[in-house]
Amino acid sequence: MEKIAKLKFLIHFYILSSFFNDIKTSTKIDLASNLSTYVPSAEEKITLNTIDLSNILNFIKLLSDFDIMPGLNKYLFSSKFVRFFGSNFLPALEDPGRFYASIYISSLRGQNIVPGFIKKYNQREYANMIHFTHTTLL
Repeated sequence: MEKIAKLKFLIHFYILSSFFNDIKTSTKIDLASNLSTYVPSAEEKITLNTIDLSNILNFIKLLSDFDIMPGLNKYLFSSKFVRFFGSNFLPALEDPGRFYASIYISSLRGQNIVPGFIKKYNQREYANMIHFTHTTLL
């Protein structure tokens, strides 16, 4: 159970670090901890203060280092990701704009660029992202 909470923590911390770079690391740690119910150790906090999560490769390394997915590296991650989502969805990991563009493309009927099954993972959040993209970015 603790590994699931730790995974949730790391995902929240990664999102906060990637999208909200102007927030102090200690604040991001506190927010991610509140959202996930996982409290990182002092040693983990030191690691989080020194890592640059603007690069997804560092997030993948964290997943291995924090013993969530031991041995995970960029090759294994890419292989799994491409198998599940296809190579056309890889740019969605690069920045928020490409992520929202990929999500929006997945909503278009008849397209074969991004898998349409993505909306089935969490339909409410998917609808929110489509609405946000349509009203804000288009």
